[in-house]
Amino acid sequence: MSQMTAIAAKFLLLIEHECDRHNLRLLTKCANCETPFPIPAEWVQGECPHCFLPFATMAKRQKHC
Repeated sequence: MSQMTAIAAKFLLLIEHECDRHNLRLLTKCANCETPFPIPAEWVQGECPHCFLPFATMAKRQKHC
């Protein structure tokens, strides 16, 4: 595991696991290919960096808290 991946994994453990605005569980990996998401600061586009599934499409698959 690279140092950046380890840092991203620790970051995801420290943040909230649900969105208080939308009342949805936050995703930590792509709903399509299951690639773990990079830290939010590295999100360049609104899609999975591996399979390019848009985040908006993933939102339809999220569970309510």
